[in-house]
Amino acid sequence: MIKPGHVISRDALIEGTLEKHLAEAEAKGLFVRTSEAERKQSRARIMESFAPDEDIWVFGYGSLMWNPAFNFDEQRTGTIFGRHRRFCLRTMMGRGDEDFPGLTLGLDRGGSCSGIAFRIDRSHAVHELDLIWQRELITDVYRPVITPVQTPDGTVRATTFAINRNHHRYAGDLDMQAEAEIIARAVGWLGTCREYLYNTVDMLERQNIPDQTLHRLCKMVRKITGE
Repeated sequence: MIKPGHVISRDALIEGTLEKHLAEAEAKGLFVRTSEAERKQSRARIMESFAPDEDIWVFGYGSLMWNPAFNFDEQRTGTIFGRHRRFCLRTMMGRGDEDFPGLTLGLDRGGSCSGIAFRIDRSHAVHELDLIWQRELITDVYRPVITPVQTPDGTVRATTFAINRNHHRYAGDLDMQAEAEIIARAVGWLGTCREYLYNTVDMLERQNIPDQTLHRLCKMVRKITGE
């Protein structure tokens, strides 16, 4: 069940609550943030990939599905190819801490991934993408990319966030048992890591999107925790 109290809300982005948490984490030496200028340049490059009068699509595959925190004008289920959803990002904030880092999702190489494509009208795309970039481009661990998304109503071009495999927090070497052990135990200021997993699986089920890997991971985590 999705728990609204354990999310990065739209208000937290607009009012600077997230920035406060990030500043505290950076002061502890947990990571180095991308600058506002770097985020704006990155966002501008993505927007330049779309025609001036073209709406912007954003593909969500993890928490953006169940907690977008941005305004959109349409959503469709869809599938991308060449990348798959995986718990391959170590996090020491939000769903983990410096003593026991958690794991969150990234798009890794190979396979395919089904999720939700959100259309943002071009008239308010700058503001809404700014909120998304504040949330997703905290560091350079994600790379914004443009990818075709096959939907029931046709293929659209969307931006999404792929894992930077060269980043020191990339965790692509873990097997599923190791992932389950971490997810079962990790907790941060946003809540438990397993809540993040459960919310993602819950939304996939609501949208009738199959993901046997995450369902298997859920069973492993519940076995460890006795839930």
